[in-house]
Amino acid sequence: DRIRVFSANGEYMTSGSWAQIFANVRLPTEINRTIAEDYYHIAHFYHLSFVSGHNHWNYITSRFAKPDVEAAYFTAKFILPVGENQMVRVVYGYGPATVGPCVKSWDYYDVDDLIFRVVQPSSSNPTRLPTSLPTRHPTASPVNVPTKSPTATPTRHPTPFPTNSPTLPPTLPKSFAQYDPFVNAPRCPLFSASCDTGDELISGVGSQSEGGPEPNAPNTIDGCNDSSLSVFQRDESIERIRIKSMDGDIMTVGGEVEVELVVNTAMDTEDRSNADLLSTGILYYASDASDTEWNEIHIFHMEPG
Repeated sequence: DRIRVFSANGEYMTSGSWAQIFANVRLPTEINRTIAEDYYHIAHFYHLSFVSGHNHWNYITSRFAKPDVEAAYFTAKFILPVGENQMVRVVYGYGPATVGPCVKSWDYYDVDDLIFRVVQPSSSNPTRLPTSLPTRHPTASPVNVPTKSPTATPTRHPTPFPTNSPTLPPTLPKSFAQYDPFVNAPRCPLFSASCDTGDELISGVGSQSEGGPEPNAPNTIDGCNDSSLSVFQRDESIERIRIKSMDGDIMTVGGEVEVELVVNTAMDTEDRSNADLLSTGILYYASDASDTEWNEIHIFHMEPG
């Protein structure tokens, strides 16, 4: 449904730097096919750089989708090679794990390309023609002839007269999480000032396959399960999680963040053996999702009802 390529550092995509690919795919709603042990719902990622007429696809990685989800969000990461015009290809379908950039052996598949431009490192010898992209920094001294249109970067010195009205600060994008089947938990794909599960992504408690209302339960990267005794809207449940930067800017290393929770407390605890205890919430944090080391950062209590 969608392919997006962007730089990992949030700046211009430049040769030699890391880039990320995000691809939204949709799985079939009904599968009436012979299931083979070595067949998967799989997405293959390829990359091509148009350099000196050598158009050769380079394999990046493959991602697998679970058969019990309607849509999936695939990610891949690679280093941008030399070449101003580059392309990524996503091959997605149902078939064996091994396939080339042009599918011929699958019965069900979709292939899409995305072409994009990459900034090249500056050379020691300047070109005779102007570049098609503006430079990131202003020149050290002004030119003698004024330009016909505004420059891409502001001048170093203020104008002699103030503007009629102040400019508004830029509005940073809000990032809403999507379920990632490879980590089995919600993930926010963008660099942003906040990350939010929204009202429905984790609402409820207990797996839907076991009669509970929570989609993709338990929504934890390590398989830590919900209670099998909990009943939605009667017992404790987490309805929404939102994390945001305190300064309103993009969340960065060393910056302060705030976590907001929407929870349901127990309606009635008279039938419990520990009826006099409060509902307790414990907030943990891990800095690396691939190698989790949980740190307790906050505890709160709520009365039933």
